[in-house]
Parts: sequence; structure tokens; C-alpha cells
Amino acid sequence: MGTSILLVFIFPAMIFEVLFSFISGAIFGYPTAQVELPYDEATGLVWEYDNINDPYIDLVKTEIKDGKQIFVFESSGIKLDWNGEFMDLVFTDKNGNEEVYYAIGGSKRFAPDIYTAEECRLIDLTITAENPESGGKWKITDHNNYVLYQEETVSETQTYTVVVTPGNKRGSYAEYGMFSVEFTYVDSLGAPVELSTAIYKLEDGEHYLSEIKSQSFSDYMDGLLEHTRS
Repeated sequence: MGTSILLVFIFPAMIFEVLFSFISGAIFGYPTAQVELPYDEATGLVWEYDNINDPYIDLVKTEIKDGKQIFVFESSGIKLDWNGEFMDLVFTDKNGNEEVYYAIGGSKRFAPDIYTAEECRLIDLTITAENPESGGKWKITDHNNYVLYQEETVSETQTYTVVVTPGNKRGSYAEYGMFSVEFTYVDSLGAPVELSTAIYKLEDGEHYLSEIKSQSFSDYMDGLLEHTRS
């Protein structure tokens, strides 16, 4: 009874907050973050942003100011059936030089978090299904916020890139200790077949892949049933 009464007050407040955020954002704009690069047209320091596989961030404007080319971004607010939430923002100048930044977006009410490549540590991880199925593929089922976005592909083997930042603001603050990323291998109909968990630990100031725990989905369900009975 008490919970029902509480929801009567909370739910309208939540709706108001969402509507207020949408209206104020549409009028005044949403919070933004920016990338600043040196600009000099005479020497070819004119930059282009690739905008490839960056679904959770939008480029809203580009400007030249005080010898810098400034790219202004906001979170897209889009939520897909994603395979990784981090994005690599690649900028190329007229001479072919590249600068890479890593970003994570979210609700349009919040500015995206953008990190330089020097601030990040990338750790590649390859997982392979023990019992592959025709049309099967891997999906990230928890902690997308540590993984670089990529398109899902039908394959028994998949390589992911984990991105560790100096201050991951979404998740378990990876820089302070252990974190994990959980994966599910599904068949062509999307039914789970295998589960895999990659565990990362902090040692001497750097993260490393400690272990990968894998099991069939049927074994996982049996374990849940046993735990329930006990």
C-alpha cells in the first residue's frame, strides 16, 4: 500500500523531469563536450572527423578560434542493442596525420565524456564458443561501458577492445580495482548457448586480464536451480 502511494507521487515527478529536460534542451541546447586541435590551413592542419561507428554521440558544430579547430559534441540519447558503449573519435588532417579520442555518451541531459588516447589503456580480448552453432554470435550482456563499440557479427570467435580510462564515470570505477565484462553466445534465434565472463584486475597501477570464466547456459541454469533448492 505504502509503495503504491509513493509511486503516485514519484511517477508524475519523473515524467515532469523528462519533459522539462526535453523542452529545455530543445530551447537552450544540451550539455556538450569538445575536442580542440591545432589549426593552420597553410601547413595542412585542417581536420576532418570520421564519424564511423559512433552511434551515441553527435557532432553539433565545428568552429575555428584562436588557432584551434574545435569540434563540439553532445550525447545522442540513442540506445541500441549495443555491443560496446565506448567510441573512438578519429580526426585526420590534410597531411594524413591522425588524432584519436575515446568517448562515452548516454542521456542527452549529460555531456559525453571524452578522453585523449594518452589517457586510455586498450586491452584486446578474444573469446571463442566451445560449441559453435550455425548463425551464432557473441553479445555483451553486462558492462558495455568498458568496451569499444563494434557491429555484431555472426561468428564463433569475436575480438573486443576494453577501454580503461583514468576516471570511468559510468560503471564501477575501473581504475580502482577489479571489474568484469560479461558475454553471451546466442544461436541464430537469439537464444543463449554459452556464457563467458572476462575478469580484469589492477596490479602495479595497470589492469590486466586475470581470467575468463565460461560455462554453457544449461549449466548456468542448473546452478541457479540448485541454489534455489538449497
